[in-house]
Amino acid sequence: MKKKEIILMIIVFAMALSAMAVIHFMQSGQGAYVVVTLDNEEIGRYPLEEDGVYDLTGYKEGHNELHIKDEKAFISTASCPDKLCIKQKEISHTGEMIVCLPNHIIVTIEGRRGSALDGIAK
Repeated sequence: MKKKEIILMIIVFAMALSAMAVIHFMQSGQGAYVVVTLDNEEIGRYPLEEDGVYDLTGYKEGHNELHIKDEKAFISTASCPDKLCIKQKEISHTGEMIVCLPNHIIVTIEGRRGSALDGIAK
């Protein structure tokens, strides 16, 4: 390879790396809202800074209990058989989510202006 080709490859690599850093920075901030969706329809939006307990009714009357405490959200109880949503860690940063597949419930953290990326880019 010629010297110019190597320099061009380094520049392209640096640009790609900086683009990935920008995307990560845009999504890694402290979130502002807990958004709950059921079958891709929003059923609740709660401020992350306010503590609270919310009953969520999912698919076929499935039940989840969402807790928001100390600017973190987690599922404490669920009617699903595997209880994987309870075992997921607390979430607080933009883009993080908790999923309960049997009840079709997704809990996502969004920032103040919503996500800057569309659903395909995520």
